[in-house]
Amino acid sequence: MHPGHLRFENVPLARRKDGKASELYAAWLNTAWEGFNHKPATGEQLEQMLQAHEIDARVLTGVYDDARPAELVDPLVPVATYASFAKTLNVGAGVLPAHLITLVTVRPTHRRRGILRELMGTDLARAKAAGFP
Repeated sequence: MHPGHLRFENVPLARRKDGKASELYAAWLNTAWEGFNHKPATGEQLEQMLQAHEIDARVLTGVYDDARPAELVDPLVPVATYASFAKTLNVGAGVLPAHLITLVTVRPTHRRRGILRELMGTDLARAKAAGFP
């Protein structure tokens, strides 16, 4: 099990009052992209990704380490990211409802602590309860 100072939170697909992506969403997306060796998203990329995530109704989860000193690490930056959403999948003989998983990352500093196991286990249990095959 993970240490008690780790906080698992849903990251809202939110916008600021000026219509741009929220700081929390931007930090989550940039952390996910960093896990795949991408540069931080530009303003235009943030908007495109937020629109796509809104259309898909993605559920974003961030894992935050409350033991990291806020003066050294931005508290909005998660140590792990996870996203899932419902779509359909063409299996050749027809289309099935599918629970899809994407943008799964865990920072090297936080690996082997059960974070990914908890993210996957919780999400897949929710998908099973919702009736996905």
